[in-house]
Amino acid sequence: NFDGLPWPTEYSTYSTPGDVIIMAQAAMRLRVFRDIVRQRTHWIGATALHHSYFWRNTDLLLASYRGAIGIKTGFTLAAGYCLLFEADRGGQELLGVVLDASDSNPAIRFTAAARMLNWGFHDLSGQRLELRKTGVAQLQPDSVSSAANVDGRQIPLSSCHKAALPCYVA
Repeated sequence: NFDGLPWPTEYSTYSTPGDVIIMAQAAMRLRVFRDIVRQRTHWIGATALHHSYFWRNTDLLLASYRGAIGIKTGFTLAAGYCLLFEADRGGQELLGVVLDASDSNPAIRFTAAARMLNWGFHDLSGQRLELRKTGVAQLQPDSVSSAANVDGRQIPLSSCHKAALPCYVA
């Protein structure tokens, strides 16, 4: 199921981090999509056809992480709390996804994403060419691991429970 929604049952379909990243890459090429997902709030005034609407973006990275562009928060029983995100620092864009960060604490996904972005922007400055070639860095899905596996090499990383970072460097 390409959209990640649980249909026909909660556990009958799934999306991999790679699937989600492919969708995000395509969507982020659209200027209107980029403009929408980076908004922290949006208001539409009342008309004769509808009342006014006010939306607040639930992506906490937009307010707390320098260069955050946003994209999508999510939750299903099967996937737990998830986050698809992008950030830009000095023209360097990183796109990532956190799946099943927690089934009870929605804030964990933002901490995991910030740690992965910090890792991508700072700790891997010498590794960026390698990431451009391989395209994907996969965190080990346990809370004990403190390293990411990039091309079979363990690279130190702050622990992020059940998180994955397909880390595409533009």
